[in-house]
Amino acid sequence: MRAPTGTLGCFADLVAAVAAQGLPHRAVAPQVEVQVHRPPVVGAITLIWSAQVPTVQLLHVIAHPPANRPALLDAIARINHALPRPGFGLAPDGDALYFRLVLARRRGTDDLAAAAIGPALTAVIDAVAAFAPVLAEVARGARPADQAVRARPAQATGAAFDWIVE
Repeated sequence: MRAPTGTLGCFADLVAAVAAQGLPHRAVAPQVEVQVHRPPVVGAITLIWSAQVPTVQLLHVIAHPPANRPALLDAIARINHALPRPGFGLAPDGDALYFRLVLARRRGTDDLAAAAIGPALTAVIDAVAAFAPVLAEVARGARPADQAVRARPAQATGAAFDWIVE
């Protein structure tokens, strides 16, 4: 991913930063969202520009329905505790398992460094790629929740994962 320069002062700047990354995307008005599709993650990562709260949210809804809610909540807590950027969650109604990363825009200027978008997308993709399959196993009852962190695939390495203590 290329690191665009400058800041994101408005939604149009966010769309331009995603386009500069060379990523497939589409702007969805009036929800102010950008859909980014990046293998190995199945589905879209939605970037949501908030005009009311100075943030950009990156959200990926994981496709499989959570079946074993107590074990899934336990696994989510364990994984989030281990990750440097925790973000797995389960909607209160239990219908959506997701990963969400929130970037704060600078107070006073209401902008965000354009260069932050690429690393944020990478963090979401890496976390979902490493742990969504594990959470699916926990939801199906095929893996105990207390094995969720150590069950991450061998390719889940690098700065985001090296420090994890099991």
